[in-house]
Amino acid sequence: MSKAASPYFKEQESGSFIHFTSTSGLVGNFGQANYAAAKMGIVGLSKSIALDMARFHVRSNCVSPFAWVAPDRHPSPSTRPRRRRAWNASRPP
Repeated sequence: MSKAASPYFKEQESGSFIHFTSTSGLVGNFGQANYAAAKMGIVGLSKSIALDMARFHVRSNCVSPFAWVAPDRHPSPSTRPRRRRAWNASRPP
Protein backbone atom coordinates (compact mmCIF):
# COMPACT_ATOMS: atom_id res chain seq x y z
CA MET A 1 0.00 0.00 0.00
CA SER A 2 2.84 2.37 0.85
CA LYS A 3 4.47 1.79 -2.52
CA ALA A 4 1.19 2.45 -4.32
CA ALA A 5 0.46 5.68 -2.39
CA SER A 6 3.98 7.13 -2.59
CA PRO A 7 3.74 8.58 -6.13
CA TYR A 8 0.53 10.44 -5.25
CA PHE A 9 1.99 11.84 -2.04
CA LYS A 10 5.15 12.92 -3.89
CA GLU A 11 3.14 14.66 -6.59
CA GLN A 12 0.99 16.59 -4.13
CA GLU A 13 3.98 17.14 -1.81
CA SER A 14 2.00 16.16 1.28
CA GLY A 15 0.48 13.12 2.91
CA SER A 16 0.72 10.84 5.88
CA PHE A 17 1.28 7.12 6.18
CA ILE A 18 -0.22 5.53 9.26
CA HIS A 19 0.95 2.01 10.08
CA PHE A 20 -0.41 -0.23 12.81
CA THR A 21 1.93 -2.28 14.95
CA SER A 22 1.74 -3.92 18.37
CA THR A 23 3.26 -3.44 21.78
CA SER A 24 4.53 -7.01 21.41
CA GLY A 25 6.98 -5.63 18.88
CA LEU A 26 7.91 -2.64 21.02
CA VAL A 27 8.38 -4.35 24.39
CA GLY A 28 8.20 -8.06 23.60
CA ASN A 29 6.01 -10.82 25.01
CA PHE A 30 6.46 -14.42 26.10
CA GLY A 31 6.32 -16.97 23.29
CA GLN A 32 5.84 -14.40 20.53
CA ALA A 33 9.30 -13.90 19.06
CA ASN A 34 8.14 -14.28 15.45
CA TYR A 35 5.14 -11.96 15.97
CA ALA A 36 7.28 -9.38 17.78
CA ALA A 37 9.85 -9.44 14.97
CA ALA A 38 7.15 -8.89 12.34
CA LYS A 39 5.59 -6.02 14.27
CA MET A 40 8.96 -4.37 14.87
CA GLY A 41 9.57 -4.69 11.13
CA ILE A 42 6.55 -2.43 10.58
CA VAL A 43 8.20 0.17 12.83
CA GLY A 44 11.39 -0.05 10.76
CA LEU A 45 9.41 0.29 7.54
CA SER A 46 7.60 3.34 8.88
CA LYS A 47 10.84 5.01 9.99
CA SER A 48 12.46 4.35 6.62
CA ILE A 49 9.47 5.77 4.77
CA ALA A 50 9.58 8.85 7.03
CA LEU A 51 13.25 9.41 6.16
CA ASP A 52 12.76 8.81 2.43
CA MET A 53 9.62 10.93 2.09
CA ALA A 54 10.54 13.85 4.38
CA ARG A 55 11.83 15.90 1.45
CA PHE A 56 8.33 15.69 -0.06
CA HIS A 57 6.69 16.81 3.23
CA VAL A 58 5.19 13.35 3.74
CA ARG A 59 4.99 11.89 7.24
CA SER A 60 4.99 8.28 8.37
CA ASN A 61 3.86 7.17 11.82
CA CYS A 62 2.98 4.02 13.72
CA VAL A 63 0.03 3.43 15.99
CA SER A 64 0.45 0.78 18.65
CA PRO A 65 -2.85 0.17 20.46
CA PHE A 66 -2.72 -1.43 23.88
CA ALA A 67 -5.49 -2.62 26.18
CA TRP A 68 -4.97 -2.92 29.89
CA VAL A 69 -7.35 -4.44 32.40
CA ALA A 70 -6.80 -4.36 36.15
CA PRO A 71 -6.11 -7.90 37.48
CA ASP A 72 -9.26 -7.89 39.61
CA ARG A 73 -11.56 -6.73 36.81
CA HIS A 74 -12.76 -8.43 33.66
CA PRO A 75 -14.41 -6.42 30.88
CA SER A 76 -17.94 -7.36 30.02
CA PRO A 77 -19.02 -7.35 26.37
CA SER A 78 -22.41 -5.89 27.28
CA THR A 79 -24.00 -3.26 29.49
CA ARG A 80 -27.18 -5.33 29.84
CA PRO A 81 -27.42 -6.81 33.36
CA ARG A 82 -28.52 -10.30 32.24
CA ARG A 83 -25.70 -10.63 29.70
CA ARG A 84 -23.19 -9.16 32.13
CA ARG A 85 -24.14 -11.74 34.80
CA ALA A 86 -23.77 -14.53 32.22
CA TRP A 87 -20.38 -13.16 31.17
CA ASN A 88 -19.15 -12.86 34.76
CA ALA A 89 -20.43 -16.38 35.58
CA SER A 90 -18.38 -17.79 32.71
CA ARG A 91 -15.14 -16.14 33.90
CA PRO A 92 -12.76 -18.06 36.16
CA PRO A 93 -12.63 -16.85 39.77
